[in-house]
Amino acid sequence: MGGTLPLALSLLAVAALIGLARWLGFVKQGRLADFREAEELADSLPGGFRAVATVLDQSGAGALLRDAMGRIAVVAPKGAHFIIRLVAPGWRAQIIGADVIQLSGPDSACRLTIGPAASDWLDAVLRQCESPA
Repeated sequence: MGGTLPLALSLLAVAALIGLARWLGFVKQGRLADFREAEELADSLPGGFRAVATVLDQSGAGALLRDAMGRIAVVAPKGAHFIIRLVAPGWRAQIIGADVIQLSGPDSACRLTIGPAASDWLDAVLRQCESPA
């Protein structure tokens, strides 16, 4: 076989695989059901993490949590799952608009739309980014 037929069949096969992946739900982004789910995920951090304050992304795509010692945990989407990290020196954070916080660490990054509390949470996150390890 020569010409464009093999190329057309290959493109058709790729399109079919993409369609199958979408149909099976492999491209969906994870969503947190509520504060409790975010807090349970954060508790899986080494040494545990008991949140005293939690804010969810407005669409449930992540969360920021603070414990009694002032540590900040980030629950960030990673495909259909979540990655949970403690904010530490070396992380970067900024506010976008009035209600979105953009965070980036050594192995993860996310944008969380958290509403009017964004500036207060940004201040807490920045304190963790600057504090000595």
